Amino acid sequence: HGAVYDREYSNEEVSHLAKFQMVTIEKWYTSCASKKYHQSGPECAVETKIESLFRRMRAHNPKQTTIMYWNSMLDFSFFKAHSEMEALELEGRDSYLRDENGKVVLLCNDHDMYCNVTTFDWTKPWVRQFWVETVYQFI
Repeated sequence: HGAVYDREYSNEEVSHLAKFQMVTIEKWYTSCASKKYHQSGPECAVETKIESLFRRMRAHNPKQTTIMYWNSMLDFSFFKAHSEMEALELEGRDSYLRDENGKVVLLCNDHDMYCNVTTFDWTKPWVRQFWVETVYQFI
């Protein structure tokens, strides 16, 4: 379980990772996702970078189990999927958790390393559907 902060894995590192039965890659893989206090936007598309890494590892070890970290509570903006949540909001379909005054709840994560993070509102069926459909893309 981990990732490199400042780049993608080299071919030598991929070959080494492929030796393990299971690998989990963290959300902050690559420099655009690991800006810490200043989150990148959905153009970072860290989930596509992680999937590309998995394909590279599976080329060495097709039986390897790979797990992509995707938080089920926090909607980090450096995931491409964040733009889809934003689109739901723009359609007038409240998709982020809101407080009793209707204001979007913003949280911090990892000892305040990532702040102003929106939160999925699981009470909304379209948010649950979106999340499941997004996860299925990576199975």
